Amino acid sequence: MNFNTASLIGYGVSNKAALSYFTKNGIHPTVRCEKPCDLPLGTSGIFGDGYLLTNEDIIIRSPSVRPDKISGRGYITTEASFAMSLTKSKKIGVTGSDGKSTTSTLIYLMLEKTGKAYLCGNIGKPVIDFAPCAEENSFIVAELSSFQLMDFTASLDTCVVTNITENHLDWHTSMGEYIDAKKNIVLISSRAVLNYDDFTVREFASCKPPEDITCFSLKETKKPEECAHFVTVEGGYLCYDGIKIIKTDEIRLRGKFNLMNAMASVGAAFEYVPTDDIREVLSSFEGVKSRMQFVGKVGGVSFFDSSIDSTPSRTAATASTFDKSKTVIILGGYDKNLTYDILGKALCGIKAIVICGENREKIYESVFDVCDNITVTENFDEAVTQAFSKAKCGDSVLLSPASASFDMFENYRERSLRFCKIFSGLRKNEN
Repeated sequence: MNFNTASLIGYGVSNKAALSYFTKNGIHPTVRCEKPCDLPLGTSGIFGDGYLLTNEDIIIRSPSVRPDKISGRGYITTEASFAMSLTKSKKIGVTGSDGKSTTSTLIYLMLEKTGKAYLCGNIGKPVIDFAPCAEENSFIVAELSSFQLMDFTASLDTCVVTNITENHLDWHTSMGEYIDAKKNIVLISSRAVLNYDDFTVREFASCKPPEDITCFSLKETKKPEECAHFVTVEGGYLCYDGIKIIKTDEIRLRGKFNLMNAMASVGAAFEYVPTDDIREVLSSFEGVKSRMQFVGKVGGVSFFDSSIDSTPSRTAATASTFDKSKTVIILGGYDKNLTYDILGKALCGIKAIVICGENREKIYESVFDVCDNITVTENFDEAVTQAFSKAKCGDSVLLSPASASFDMFENYRERSLRFCKIFSGLRKNEN
């Protein structure tokens, strides 16, 4: 890719990393943002009206900026796609509506057993921090969103699609556009690992010949004609093409959805990693931060942080692993224009519900008839203290919002930190 000029639309984490890469390589991009921001000395910026009217050779858009909003000449891409096009390493991309972070981490930990591996993308550091200088025999494992995949062009060696449920409809024009963005990862990959139990994802297999497809399923044991390799559960074992990998009750992560994440990771890593190393990772990995993470106890009440649960389907999966009769759940946050009907069935029998945030009324309408003990509040801090007041010794307070965090926080991690800080205050008062 030859270019003399570059621009960065948006100046978040990924584009700050892109700016560093470009300047180290003798290119000085123009930063374009809707609002003024502080830039390094010597970096030019265009702010306000006209910031989407470009005239540079290459435009690196923030994932939050739709590519069809940008006009002018030049090649439009994202930091992740651009970075992947530069690397000599093996490239594995993971996407889906749920389970991306857990699956990406499991694959990374497995590959790390064999040599050098890097975990990046949405889950952590930008891809461009690692990809350009990664060794040829190393692995790049990147968690990728529909925002990035919408115009992703860099080829991948392997991709994983965990599932497809309603998500990001505040950004995508339709569910069809969202699905097409996810489907693109299969089109640009040499090999795809797909959830056979998800009908939408199963249909993605038609994009490639069966020899390039690995499927995983909790419902089927006979290998379907769509794929060459099949990850299943048989006789209490997680199996790859009938080869026993690990007993399911030895997998450290709890819940059927995490078993699916484990199966997806095996499908991606099996050809690269010895079975013993795969088994060791699955039997020891306790989960990613802010995903059903135990925080501590106050007055015999256990606090669990699952702030990463930004969709109703994630919260439904999380709730299924708890004794609902002894659980007080905190819901609500930024409205991504989703429906929350799934929560009604998922939370049936829950001890109490506390709802806060921008979408509190929409969530309330979905759960009001499944629980007699519901509190609605605008304030997150109050929501946590209200949840604690409804719990007794032996109960759990679970933060699983079914929503993004952007109405009150910069991201789910900041929401998680706030939850943990409030917990610490409650514990301090107890002492």
